[in-house]
Amino acid sequence: MHSSTKRAPLLLMAIATGLCAGGNYVNQPLLADFSRTFGISDAAAATTVTVLQGMYALGLLLLVPLGDKFNRKTLALTLLGLAAAGHLLATVSPSFWVLVTGLAIAGLFSTAAQVLVPYAADLAPEGQAGQAMGTVLSGLLTGILLARTVSGVLGEIAGIRLPYATLTLALVLVGIALWRALPSDTKHEDSGASPNLGHIYTSMLQLLLTQPRVRTRSLMSALAFASVAAMMATMTALLAGQPFFLSTGVIGVIGLAGVVGAMAARPVGKLGDQGRSGLATALSFSSLIIGWFIAMFGSQHLWAVIVAFLFIDFGLQSMHVTGMAIVTSSVPGARARLNSLYMFIYFLGATAGSLIGALAWNRWHWAGVVGAGMILVAILGAVYIWDSVLVRRNPRAPKPAG
Repeated sequence: MHSSTKRAPLLLMAIATGLCAGGNYVNQPLLADFSRTFGISDAAAATTVTVLQGMYALGLLLLVPLGDKFNRKTLALTLLGLAAAGHLLATVSPSFWVLVTGLAIAGLFSTAAQVLVPYAADLAPEGQAGQAMGTVLSGLLTGILLARTVSGVLGEIAGIRLPYATLTLALVLVGIALWRALPSDTKHEDSGASPNLGHIYTSMLQLLLTQPRVRTRSLMSALAFASVAAMMATMTALLAGQPFFLSTGVIGVIGLAGVVGAMAARPVGKLGDQGRSGLATALSFSSLIIGWFIAMFGSQHLWAVIVAFLFIDFGLQSMHVTGMAIVTSSVPGARARLNSLYMFIYFLGATAGSLIGALAWNRWHWAGVVGAGMILVAILGAVYIWDSVLVRRNPRAPKPAG
């Protein structure tokens, strides 16, 4: 990408990934409104969360690897357009089942975000792949954090349809801008240079089995995400109850503190480009330890909850950016498949962490959540040690900058 044009496409890619990823969270503040609008139970409304997560996971496995076969500009824009179509269907849905269908389509094709992230690394000038991925990931993470708040505000103004109408329009406009701004994907101009479709999928298991650091770094990020998910799944219950009794709006504002962690993505990516991913990982792990130690005081002190969340979220985002850069640069020509594997394992970590956090809260309340978070970080530490052993055994392994 030429220096005169690289910044605008990178910013647009960050916005696009934020809209795609954030779109999967727009429904969460609207669940009660779904119940009232369509006359369904709260449990039925909550199934939209499961549908979105399940379809997103399916897209990670089936669609993201196609970036190693097809023109990634075309693939990303096609998926982006289909995601917009899903949100449009949700906007005009006359019944709950039409809404669910629209969200299923949107969730599946929102994986356009995970096509754009490694594509940004390939478009970046030499030695700046980590920064490029960090910039786009900052947009993705910020989109997730802002989606709930913006959706809640728009939902209060005009009901469930305005958030989805706004998102649809934004996706269309950004898609058009990307179509005009993104350079041609030269990687696949020679169709003979790309693997066949069957090999795309069968090789993913081979990559997982033959690349030790793909396993260790994916697992490290998944464990970090699990610890954060355990906190996120229970923090609302903590803050809404004794002794804080905070309103939903105030809790939402506290959740926006995670934007600070999202902003860490680009500078951490720069450390990776400089060959200092070991330092970035050490900072990430230390931040998680400090955060969970501070969280011990969260049952009685609001400041402790906020500061702990800042440290833990920073630790996650730093671990995520570093891990993704290392994994996706492990095997030349397989960046999309590696990203698919990494993100699927990362996503499983979040799912497991939410379940662990909920179970710990139901049994031991906040003390149980803190204990679970510390155990997850301790397991992460063990994997971290093993990953360090792998690096010492193979110091000539590919650098994480890609």
